[in-house]
Amino acid sequence: MLRPIGVADYEMLRYLEQQEDLVGSWRHGGATPSPDQWAHGLWAGVLAQFIVVDVAKDLPLGLVCAYEADARNRHCSIAATKFDIRDRSTGFIRSVGLFIDYLFTNWDFRKLYFETGNRSLDFFRSAVGDLLTEEGRLCGHRFSNGKYEDLIILSLYRDVWEERVEPFRQFL
Repeated sequence: MLRPIGVADYEMLRYLEQQEDLVGSWRHGGATPSPDQWAHGLWAGVLAQFIVVDVAKDLPLGLVCAYEADARNRHCSIAATKFDIRDRSTGFIRSVGLFIDYLFTNWDFRKLYFETGNRSLDFFRSAVGDLLTEEGRLCGHRFSNGKYEDLIILSLYRDVWEERVEPFRQFL
């Protein structure tokens, strides 16, 4: 399930952002802004964002966010952060699909952009080429976990999504 973020979630999100597995890839990149600056940063440039929740366990699984929406050129960037990267259940991935569907249903975007590093790309590498298109790569661009890694820019086109999602829609 996708649940809107409330002020009551801020403490949990600030804590999770500093966890070793997430600190390098999350919005503030390890910085610890004041609570007011942190809350402002959480919402700066955001179109829509939700906490992904496992309904059966009432457990937050991650965060999905759409930001830098460009209505004129009909694209938007999205981010998805899984709180426990060791969890291999499909709930988080299904919720990311639900979020993508939400964005394409409610706005006239022609494509969505994802930015990722080499390490994170491994989690969804199988979708590149079939569902996602690599549109750019900035080599050695981002410092994360003690080393430089590529910043990979992927896109998902609306027509590709609509063509491929229908058989899976019942699972979203």
